[in-house]
Amino acid sequence: MARWAPLARTWLVLAPALVGALGMLSTGRSDARALAACPNCSRSIPATWHVVETANFRILSFGTHPVSPETARACESLRGQLARQWLADDPKPWSPKCDVVLQPTDEAYLREVGGGGRNTVASALIDRRDSRICRRRIDVRASGSDWQTLALAHELAHVVLADRFVHQALPRWVDEGMAILADPPEKRERHERALKRAVARGAQFRLAELLALADYPAADRWGTFYGQSASLVEYLVAQQGHGRFVEFVDLALEHGYENALRRVYSVGIGELERRWHRTLTAADSAAGAEAPNHRAASSVSSSAG
Repeated sequence: MARWAPLARTWLVLAPALVGALGMLSTGRSDARALAACPNCSRSIPATWHVVETANFRILSFGTHPVSPETARACESLRGQLARQWLADDPKPWSPKCDVVLQPTDEAYLREVGGGGRNTVASALIDRRDSRICRRRIDVRASGSDWQTLALAHELAHVVLADRFVHQALPRWVDEGMAILADPPEKRERHERALKRAVARGAQFRLAELLALADYPAADRWGTFYGQSASLVEYLVAQQGHGRFVEFVDLALEHGYENALRRVYSVGIGELERRWHRTLTAADSAAGAEAPNHRAASSVSSSAG
């Protein structure tokens, strides 16, 4: 999911010390007093902040050891993959580098990202100033061991996409929808289930409403928002590919959605809503038709022992 500063800010929902050296990092003072057991001796040594730098990242972690080289390489690799997927090119070197701050506790994470991040595992921050990016940062709730697979690709997608749309922040549904496509399958499936529950109640966003959102909706609609944003982006990407979707977003920012949809996908907002909705109901119908056969096969298999 995205935090936006007054200049421009991303948060990943579960349903974003070198304190003196980096200046902008506000956490770690009280955490720095924590002690970690030394495996080779009877005394204890204080945990502290470590920095590992790559060509495009500074990875800050709290403990007795810095992050592994594999983690640093994963950041660089994911950055390249995302840029090639959406931007059809290898990314240019980042200046400034992207800080990836592994917050050691839930409290440290919330102190940095604010109360709005209570239900999130990571948050990306992009500051724009005079049509250039002056800060890239990802805060991670590193108290969980699965942050790298759960959150890293999603948040990096926000940061990579900001390079392409440096003059103007992406609409929320576009930014989150594109980032969710980088999530692991189990997380995408949770978003899909949330959307299907909303559609069953008739509580999904009307397409014109979703496109018009200037910011995240109320918290009780986050599940629907994330699921519908991802579903719509996925639907449009399936029509003509990632590159054409990016062209559509460019046109929409300049000329509006109706114009951009007709020029790229030869469809208006109303017809797009009907077509997209049909794909949801068709998928549900297909799943329902297959389910009895699947259960019968399972039953026979169990009986055969």
